[in-house]
Amino acid sequence: MDHRTEKMKTGCVALVLCLNIGVDPSDVIKISPCARMECWIDPYSMAASKALETIGKTLHAQYERWQPRARYKLQLDPTVEEVKKLCTNCRKNARSERVLFHYNGHGVPKPTTNGEIWVFNKSYTQYIPLPISDLDSWLKTPSIYVFDCSAAGMIVNTFIERQEWDSSGESALSKDCILLASCEAHETLPQSSDFPADVFTSCLTTPIKMALQWFCSRSLLHYVLDHSLIDKIPGRQNDRKTLMGELNWIFTAVTDTIAWNVLPHDLFQKLFRQDLLVVSLFRNFLLAERIMRTANCSPISYPLLPSTHQHHMWDAWDMAAEICLSKLPQLISDPDMEFQPSPFFTEQLTAFEVWLDHGSEHKKPPEQLPIVLQVLLSQSHRFRALVLLGRFLDMGSWAVDLALSVGIFPYVLKLLQTTVIELRQILVFIWTKILALDKVDLVKDGGHVYFIKFLDSMDAYPEQRAMAAFVLAVIVDGHRRGQEACTKESLIHVCLRHLQLATLARFAFGHNKHLKSVAAAYWKPEPNSMLKSLPSLANINSPRTGGASSGQYMHPGSSLSSQIGPVMRIGSDSMATTQDGRISTISPLAAAGIMHGSPVSDDSFQHSESGMSVKENTSNGVISYSNRFMSLDNALYSQCVLAMFTLAKDPSPRVAKLGRSTLSIIGIEQVVSRTAKSRGNTYQGEHSAPSAPSSLAGSARSSSWFDMNAGHLPLTFRTPPVSPPRQNYLTGLRRVCSLEFRPNILNSPESGLADPLLSSVGSSGASESLLPQSTMYNWSCGHFSRPLLTAADDNEEIIAGREDRERIALDRIAKCQHCSVSKLNNQIAIWDTKFETGTKAALLLPFSPIVVAADANERIRVWNYEEANSLNTFNNHNLSDRGIFRLCLVNELDDSLLLVASSDGNVRIWKDYTQRGRQKLVTAFLSTPGHRLGVRRLDAVVDWQQQSGYLYASGDVPSILVWDLDKEQNVCSIPSSSDSGISALSASQVNWGQFAAGFVDGSVRIYDVRTPDLPVCSTRLHNQRVEKVVGIGFQPGIDQRKIVSASQAGDIQFLDIRNPAKAYLTIHAHRGSLTALAIHRHAPVFASGSDNQIVEVFSLEGTPLSIIKYHPTFMGQKIGSARSLSFHPYRLLLAAGAADACVSIYADDSYQAR
Repeated sequence: MDHRTEKMKTGCVALVLCLNIGVDPSDVIKISPCARMECWIDPYSMAASKALETIGKTLHAQYERWQPRARYKLQLDPTVEEVKKLCTNCRKNARSERVLFHYNGHGVPKPTTNGEIWVFNKSYTQYIPLPISDLDSWLKTPSIYVFDCSAAGMIVNTFIERQEWDSSGESALSKDCILLASCEAHETLPQSSDFPADVFTSCLTTPIKMALQWFCSRSLLHYVLDHSLIDKIPGRQNDRKTLMGELNWIFTAVTDTIAWNVLPHDLFQKLFRQDLLVVSLFRNFLLAERIMRTANCSPISYPLLPSTHQHHMWDAWDMAAEICLSKLPQLISDPDMEFQPSPFFTEQLTAFEVWLDHGSEHKKPPEQLPIVLQVLLSQSHRFRALVLLGRFLDMGSWAVDLALSVGIFPYVLKLLQTTVIELRQILVFIWTKILALDKVDLVKDGGHVYFIKFLDSMDAYPEQRAMAAFVLAVIVDGHRRGQEACTKESLIHVCLRHLQLATLARFAFGHNKHLKSVAAAYWKPEPNSMLKSLPSLANINSPRTGGASSGQYMHPGSSLSSQIGPVMRIGSDSMATTQDGRISTISPLAAAGIMHGSPVSDDSFQHSESGMSVKENTSNGVISYSNRFMSLDNALYSQCVLAMFTLAKDPSPRVAKLGRSTLSIIGIEQVVSRTAKSRGNTYQGEHSAPSAPSSLAGSARSSSWFDMNAGHLPLTFRTPPVSPPRQNYLTGLRRVCSLEFRPNILNSPESGLADPLLSSVGSSGASESLLPQSTMYNWSCGHFSRPLLTAADDNEEIIAGREDRERIALDRIAKCQHCSVSKLNNQIAIWDTKFETGTKAALLLPFSPIVVAADANERIRVWNYEEANSLNTFNNHNLSDRGIFRLCLVNELDDSLLLVASSDGNVRIWKDYTQRGRQKLVTAFLSTPGHRLGVRRLDAVVDWQQQSGYLYASGDVPSILVWDLDKEQNVCSIPSSSDSGISALSASQVNWGQFAAGFVDGSVRIYDVRTPDLPVCSTRLHNQRVEKVVGIGFQPGIDQRKIVSASQAGDIQFLDIRNPAKAYLTIHAHRGSLTALAIHRHAPVFASGSDNQIVEVFSLEGTPLSIIKYHPTFMGQKIGSARSLSFHPYRLLLAAGAADACVSIYADDSYQAR
């Protein structure tokens, strides 16, 4: 809904004064002394005719101050005919605008019980009644009446009765008619000389003077302040830097606050936001009620307003008025004296800030909200007010709704015209919160230009540019004029320049209809238009083999290719891990350099590798490719097809399904090259929940406007402890934020997942309706409407649980460091996993007696080894036949996530994996793209480093890829500096960004992400026999300058990187059959296993501690060939997975169950 109230204007004002100066009405008995002032003029100080004329002109000038553009018509002591002519002319001139009718009846009798007011005959010898029904028929609607006379409530009662009697419901009241009356039907206007005779009119037209006169007569200032000084208050009402302007500003803020807190919001919008003159009259009407009730007179209105005369905000007005009046004598005596602003607005902002610290949706709304909007008009208070307003809007959609109801829109819209740099970030944030809830047209006011310029500024942080991109997405969504306006301002050029930024790319092109509609004008002039090629993907023709000019080819590095390339989810060292929410937009585009202008010569290998067959919709047969250069359009078509092949093989099930759906639309059918083996339980991949875009992840690291001005974002990063424990070592270290997936985001039906559903095909059969539709835009609306400035998961219960786990971890680390291990062959549990191909990976959880095991068929099983019962079984994937290689824990001090790395380089991250049937796929991506073709591939190797948030991955590729899981992006590619592939990886859990790699040729290198081009250490440890490195790791302790490396030949080498020339210790543990190596994170032990069905445990000095060959059963059955070894991170426990599908857990003799 649009919270902008439909504006209306009062176009004509009719002023009718029936004073008959010098002649009192027959029904009025005046006291002495009596109130005499009319428009602050004494009518008896001059001739009656001149006094009447002067009072009329003064009333005209007083009204004109509130609405200078209206037409004013004045009738003094009129007849019925003159009133009729006045009303008909006013309606004619006003047309559909509102007409105000002001009636002063101080010189005529009270209105009759039938609601008739009195005017004069031509000779002024009689009072002539004028029925309200006639008045209404002349003025029509919309209209507003002001009746300043005794018993004015009679008129209001008559209007209400006519409303009730009118069966058609088309009376004046139901057609936008407003009434303001000076008193109720049984009341007489106050006659005290303390008030002017027209006290009601004075409150409505000169509120500041009336309020100060009344306040001074009731306060201690009465004795020290000359009342005549009130007429000399310096300044203008519209100049807030003067005393008069500040008093008017405070009065406006106070009356708006009272009205918003007391009135229903729809009535507040009608009376206080629709018509400038009506707004002013109703603000002043609140003052009239307060003042006149002290004289036993109750002004009334239609629509009826609740009582406001005792609202506590009047006390704030009294204090502000007293402070200002106390300065008045000095300001008048010294005109050059510097004006000191009142502390009113500073104090109210502080009160609002206190509410923000303690308030919530379920508490009373902040009554200072209208004052905050008023403060936006002040340059001195504006920045603080915007920051506080941003904090309020961030509390949720209910807060945005409240702010819109109070009238935030025109205030923040006007601020888009400012060029103050400091306000840009917070304004973008505020508009993001507004547009996430309420879609409004900013193009009419030129607001889109502001956000395009902000998007193009390089000094803004990525998450802030993402917000600007979201605002622009709202502007162009289904809005043709918005699309044309943004295209005219070169939005496409701006977005293409920023697509390399992963955070921005999530929002810049939220869904394909935006890309196509906005891009139409951008690409239209091009002869070989990419846009023209998108709808006709089904009609791919075989490329011509003839030559063409070089200008027709898309060469590597061409401007078009380089601009659109980074959007594609494709194997590239610099490529961000694209979430499936972006696939529907980017699927027609391909990365630069994939094709190099044409399909590569061995693209048929890629097709067969993917298990795809390509068919045309027509009878032309199977598509063939040549390795010659193709024309621009054909090259793009080829890239599109190959890009879809890559998507169809994506490790995320939803992304893969999107790729397959798109391929089927364009006439390419998938042929599964390997039939999935039949398995015991259903594949759970579709029960996944891929990750939400981590737009806040960057916020925790950048110093944005909120960090600098209102406190840091409460996102604390934690990491598992390392040895030896030091005081406060666990605090302040980071954890991966984007992979936590707060429950309200992960479980939300509005999550940013592109549902693999095709929109229904209309009768037109337009191809764009066939493409998979992304829900990213809808997810973004939900995401930005939720709190962004606070950590939703850091509640007391979670913090307490984290602290308990930290305490347990530190206690166990200390025990591990000081233990004297003699043996580690106490088999406390044995588990037959029933894996057909044996156990390839095992992992012990740190804070519960649970072991996770995986096999070559991508099956994962979870087991409680103390209670000996199975907790969960699920499939990691059902297409890969290379098996799971590594299991790691992400955020192990919190609700940990299970990182599963397959041998083919695919990485999947799961949550809730210990709960049967409730596991959810958080994210999935290919960690080692670009495997060498035509050679036998090595298994991919990975390792996780908690404190940096980095995942290191390599294999049969010439580099080590560094993935930042916080950003979900490949941030670095480190050359391996070797012709041999990497067979083992280990990340240091102490030194940030440092890791060790073992190679197939037996060499070992240590790298640091801070110096990617130069290894920290490089040596060839295993040179007796050329065998690959099976396992490598850093020795326990805070000083991780020593590593342990084991080769397939069976030798284990100990290296100090300070002397890399040779190993300082060598152990020949196994003879040519070493298969696994594990090093304890904190205890001075390590273990190795072999194909000879032996597991050996050593101290770091090389002393054998245990040799495990047999199960401790009656028959003494021999253990299986070791396939994986894994130590518990904080206890002396060893999990050994074997080829016979058994997982054994060993402890020392002092082991005690929980």
